[in-house]
Amino acid sequence: MSNDFFSGSSEHIWSIPMNLTITSSNGVIGRFRHLLTSATEVVTIPWNPVSSSLSCVDNEAQKGDAPFRLNFNADSTGFYRVHYLVEETSLRRMIKDFQEPNEEKKSEFSANLDLSLRLSRFNFMNDGFALVNTISFLFSFRLKRWMDGIRKLVSLKKTIGS
Repeated sequence: MSNDFFSGSSEHIWSIPMNLTITSSNGVIGRFRHLLTSATEVVTIPWNPVSSSLSCVDNEAQKGDAPFRLNFNADSTGFYRVHYLVEETSLRRMIKDFQEPNEEKKSEFSANLDLSLRLSRFNFMNDGFALVNTISFLFSFRLKRWMDGIRKLVSLKKTIGS
């Protein structure tokens, strides 16, 4: 049996379903689905709004504030994790929306979210926890090797010193 799968030299390319939802404060304004079938692929996302009420998008775009959010792996249809590169201000706004217990204090954006986006927000947090757990595991694994080495050195010192 070949070990190509683990060495990364396999010629097999996985098909990855890409599911993107574009959401504004008024709700879902666009959806896009595509099947990625090659190792490198450039995808043009057509702008086909679901909603005709895009005046808030235009007004907020002129202010320079991001009027909508992109949500990859919407509805958790793909068996993969998404790595989002977000600005610190966007991340803080998203975290604030997660933490606000009072419905009246929530931002207009979070007050109008549908169940699909709430599930996606849960998955966003779950992806973050998975990243932290991975880093924690790697750190503890490296730390364990150092601690094992220190124990062996202490044991050797006791043996030599006796």
